[in-house]
Amino acid sequence: MKKKIEEVLKLESTPKKIALGAAIAVFWNFLPSLGVGPFLSAFAARVLGGSIVAAVTINLGTGVLIPIFYTLNIMMGRLIIGENGTNIEVSELFNRMFGNIITYFENSIGESEVQFLLAQLETFSVGFFVGAMVNSLIAAVFLYILCYHILIKRKTKKLKLENY
Repeated sequence: MKKKIEEVLKLESTPKKIALGAAIAVFWNFLPSLGVGPFLSAFAARVLGGSIVAAVTINLGTGVLIPIFYTLNIMMGRLIIGENGTNIEVSELFNRMFGNIITYFENSIGESEVQFLLAQLETFSVGFFVGAMVNSLIAAVFLYILCYHILIKRKTKKLKLENY
């Protein structure tokens, strides 16, 4: 990961483009992208005018942190919506989609246990996605600012060295 970050900081592009590419990459790593995160990062960087190389490199380089990011998503989601509270009735959706399977499990292990499991899944799902949206935005903004300032300082030092 350190090597990938160093590669990005050495790219020959504007600090704004590199920082934007890095921010986009981390944004996508907080969201479940099912393996297409590097492609989504590249596409978003191209559309928003960021560095495609920085986006893909940082996305792949920080991929090892995805389990930590997802854990933070759950924690943030639970903090925002509460431990057990949600506004979306996921259990009704599951009942419509998997009615026969749910009925089978209700007959096998009891209705209250199935309702408990559905409630846990509902809290996990909604909490995860709420946390993912908040964390991805916070991480992207933070990384953009950090990366931009590092690149500006590097550029300033490089200009000073060239002038001597």
